[in-house]
Amino acid sequence: MAGHQRERVIQDQVHQNQFLRKQYLQELCMQKLYMEYHVNPLERLHDTLGVYPPLT
Repeated sequence: MAGHQRERVIQDQVHQNQFLRKQYLQELCMQKLYMEYHVNPLERLHDTLGVYPPLT
């Protein structure tokens, strides 16, 4: 028999707030993982002057 997860019953507002804060921080962390990116230094980018930095 497969174990079924029950919904978590939170007994008071203090624990409710702690649970929601934890969920919020986890979602914020995941959102940052998907939003942060960096420019590849080896890729040539379009420059307004038409001059590209030398690749080393």
